[in-house]
Amino acid sequence: MVIPGKAIVGAVVVVLSAAAVLAPSAAATTPCPVDYCTTPSGEYVLEVPPLTNPFLAAYADCVWNAHVDFGDATDEDYVYDAAVGVTGSHVFPTPGVTYTVTVALADGHHGQTTDPCPDYALSTEVRYRTPAEEAGDPPAPAPGTPVGEGGIQPAPLLVAPDASIPNAVPVPQSTPTPARPAPYWRRCRGGLLTHLVSCRKARRVARAASARLTRAGTVQAGGFSCRVSPGQARWIACRRGEQRILVTDDRRLGGGPVPR
Repeated sequence: MVIPGKAIVGAVVVVLSAAAVLAPSAAATTPCPVDYCTTPSGEYVLEVPPLTNPFLAAYADCVWNAHVDFGDATDEDYVYDAAVGVTGSHVFPTPGVTYTVTVALADGHHGQTTDPCPDYALSTEVRYRTPAEEAGDPPAPAPGTPVGEGGIQPAPLLVAPDASIPNAVPVPQSTPTPARPAPYWRRCRGGLLTHLVSCRKARRVARAASARLTRAGTVQAGGFSCRVSPGQARWIACRRGEQRILVTDDRRLGGGPVPR
């Protein structure tokens, strides 16, 4: 038997993993090395389609607040209606950089009711390629690869400590097991999502920011720069370098509500 909450979370993984659709650049001659690549001008198109899988009919009327962190110190808020989908676009600033785009779905509910839909967050990598990458120019040859007219650049040989000639035995190479990437967001009690911040620290910052954000603008709280998101969700977003705190429901913090 499939638990409904786990079913929708698994479905959201599949949907969002295939959802950020961007047609390959017309100038590109090589495949994208990561999940997605921008156009030559750095534009990335985010497109999350509706939930049309018949096995997910029970969640086809869910509506979530969607907070998108583009990984370049900018973010945007959307509303994801499972019956409609959502689209957006973003232009990244610097060629030759791979950005981590994170989509956090929260505060979901069924249609016009208050029945909850599960929260979920997902990250994906987007590469803004340089003109050389777009053209497919080859990188510099590595040791042991052909160079020039059929010549071979030999790989380094191991030299024994007491020998005057190279030892013909190659150095053994070990292949490390790749580590499984950790989730971008950590979920804490009190309507909090954090990245590289402990839950205790995040609560202190969130309470201070909620108390000081009596009007639109940016405030400093615990060394973080915090503001109320401009979208319909009205979340509090705080950042300090790579650290992130997202307050999805400040009423659960024990302070006053976010200004509307």
